[in-house]
Amino acid sequence: MPDYTTELVIDEMKCNQESMTILELSRYPLLKTLRIGGYSFWYVNETKLIGMGELESVVIGEMMSLNAMQGQFYVKNCPKLKTLKIGSSSFPYYSVFEIENVDALEVIEISGGSFTFAPSMELKSVLVPKES
Repeated sequence: MPDYTTELVIDEMKCNQESMTILELSRYPLLKTLRIGGYSFWYVNETKLIGMGELESVVIGEMMSLNAMQGQFYVKNCPKLKTLKIGSSSFPYYSVFEIENVDALEVIEISGGSFTFAPSMELKSVLVPKES
């Protein structure tokens, strides 16, 4: 995929090779939309969405990274990210789930069975507006 890609859609049941253990997309600095279908990236134990200045929406299907133990999920320094949706039973064995410096974030939707081994979800530097 070229570096200037703005939308990345990965169909269901893709990228399930045991050799694929890291999903890191910062090489796409203009990416605005990321959609990953369910049952994908079974062995990925480190998911990084870091320093993606144009990223606005991330939608991940169900049962992602099923075979990854002690995994880590990071969303950091994505100032335009508004939506983060994660389907059911995704990243079940991940032990780290951090969101940092995503001040435009409006929607976090995590379906049941996801991140069941993460002791907590850390939100760092997220501004929560006052309701009038």
